[in-house]
Amino acid sequence: MVVLPYTVAFLLLSSLQTVKIASKFASLSVLIELSSFQSMKTKNVVLFCRLKIDVGSSALIFAAFCADSQSFIGINYGQLEDNLPPPSSTAKLLQSTSIQKVRLYGSDPAIIIALANTGIGIVIGTANGDIPGLASDPNFAKTWINTNVLPFYPASNIILITVGNEVMTSNDQNLMNKLLPAMQNVQNALNDASLGGKIKVTTVHSMGVLKQSEPPSSGSFDPSYGDLMKGLLEFNSATGSPFAINPYPYFAYRSDTRPETPAFCLFQPNAGRMDGNTKIKYMNMFDAQVRLYGSDPAIIKALANTGIGIVTGTANGDIPGLASDPNFAKSWINTNVLPFFPASNIILITVGNEVMNSNDQNLMNKLLRTRQNVPNALNDASLGGKIKVSTVHSMGLLKQSEPPSSRSIDQSYGDLMKGLLEFNCANGDAQVDAVYSALNSMGFKNVEIVVAETGWPFKGDDNDVGPSIENAKAYNGNLIAVLRSMVGTPLIPGKSVDTYLFALYDGDSKPGPGSERSFGLLKTDLTMVYDAGLSTSSQSGVSDAQLQANLDFACGRGIDRDPIQPGYNACTCPSEDPCKSLLEVTGALCHSLSHLKW
Repeated sequence: MVVLPYTVAFLLLSSLQTVKIASKFASLSVLIELSSFQSMKTKNVVLFCRLKIDVGSSALIFAAFCADSQSFIGINYGQLEDNLPPPSSTAKLLQSTSIQKVRLYGSDPAIIIALANTGIGIVIGTANGDIPGLASDPNFAKTWINTNVLPFYPASNIILITVGNEVMTSNDQNLMNKLLPAMQNVQNALNDASLGGKIKVTTVHSMGVLKQSEPPSSGSFDPSYGDLMKGLLEFNSATGSPFAINPYPYFAYRSDTRPETPAFCLFQPNAGRMDGNTKIKYMNMFDAQVRLYGSDPAIIKALANTGIGIVTGTANGDIPGLASDPNFAKSWINTNVLPFFPASNIILITVGNEVMNSNDQNLMNKLLRTRQNVPNALNDASLGGKIKVSTVHSMGLLKQSEPPSSRSIDQSYGDLMKGLLEFNCANGDAQVDAVYSALNSMGFKNVEIVVAETGWPFKGDDNDVGPSIENAKAYNGNLIAVLRSMVGTPLIPGKSVDTYLFALYDGDSKPGPGSERSFGLLKTDLTMVYDAGLSTSSQSGVSDAQLQANLDFACGRGIDRDPIQPGYNACTCPSEDPCKSLLEVTGALCHSLSHLKW
């Protein structure tokens, strides 16, 4: 019997034991044989690493993440499109995706009700036109809360209220002056309703609030906003609410004529852009990581006490020595890590670069042993749980890369790649970092950043530069992959910033060029404009019989279980059914890793 990825695991408490799929299905348990399994818990995400399932004489290794736990992925739900589907239909569709948060530009009660009891976090907003009334009359703010929050909460999981949108760059001085008082009155109304600690209040800014954003380390707010911006940041800091920003690399793409700009904006291979102040190379406009192609002590020292996450690396030429001699690995750690950590925030060591595509069979064979000795040396230095070890691959590892759902790793790498994947599991955003630098420069680096809008149009007018299905798919798909990686940015390492994609549907009623009306991921008939990788549904046509066989294997070791009922889709079983629970825990498997065929 071939075991499909849907039998991949859930939360496991030790290397060999019976585990519960979900507390509400306490009677359903699975006995699974593991080898060096570890789980990595992060805020909002549990990454379930490796499961070894013995099937006869073979063992299948899978990597999985719980897509339904990715609460850092949200979407903007606008209502400027004609003939929108009923909110109930949209809510049902959202539950089949990894989207866990929805931002509304108002507070439509039909949508809020439709999202009740789904667990999806809801961001509602006041109109800019409401700001004067909210600012001048506390009772107006109380009425707003009584009308737009209390009838729905907590069944509808309202998590954030945005007071206005891009007010600070509206050039309306009266509105700008009243923004903070309006936010304060909304907060007070929430406090009076005993919701102050449960629902946050903020406002949304455009990138225009920054005077400078390139290089990221020089990010600073426009001084013309002066005390107004400081007051807003003090409010964010005091209430624990986020600083919400709308970064759009697409607009940079249109105005930046440098030849590398398209790839830099779309997360595609490029030479990167160096921040001359920090010596950090940013590889894309939205997300970047600090990566040194070596372990230059001068750079590592320069980054000390900055909080910037550092990825350091061993040279390919070091691999034979690291593989054959554990003391060589210890010496490397003693020389390149211990003198600097923790002042220099080293978070990852990459052993070699694109070794698997080097055609050097000797180097390829020694890579895995190298990556065992380096972690052992870290463990001996009591750093095993603090600094991770990996290697870097090129896209040449993929046998097939298009469409994304068919991505698979070239089987010619065989057991070598399987060993590397087993090891991995066991063991910046330029714009976002510019905002972080600006916050830090004003003494508010503790304020969380939320990306309230970002996206890419899939079509436009003849004179629009950049809109296309290919570019939109590349931007949103790669952005989602970056968020799922949990790498973070150089200045916010190890954490994915909450990001709301723009948008769920198009905005036919919006003025301006055609591209402004073409950011939607879905058509009004609920089909995808293109696949951005958000669906948790199967893309492989798994039959009921196949799924039943896998459930029998996973659940049937001494546990009775009813057959799949007629009409069940493999991935859309009712939420009360253990089938759905299993799939929810397993989640959508990472592109190529989910299609490994050993």
